[in-house]
Amino acid sequence: MNEYLLEPLKGYETYFKDTHDSNLKEYFNSLLEKSQVNEEQNRQTAAEYRKALADAQAVAKKIKKYKALRVLLIVCAVIGGILCLGAIINPFLIIA
Repeated sequence: MNEYLLEPLKGYETYFKDTHDSNLKEYFNSLLEKSQVNEEQNRQTAAEYRKALADAQAVAKKIKKYKALRVLLIVCAVIGGILCLGAIINPFLIIA
């Protein structure tokens, strides 16, 4: 064990990496058993969640596009109104 402390990289590659991996797998398997989660049902629920999230993001994207279009139309209406008002006030105004 002392040789691993003197050369930590060698110790990690030869001992600690495998030990950590096995401990981690055992720990997560024990958590899975304690939680009593049905893996297949969890996969199905996660897939439904991802689909609903994608749908919500698509709707949010459409809403953003419509908001941009609305702003553009408001700007065009204001500019058109200003031009019409200018033409009414000064009928000899020629726009080139």
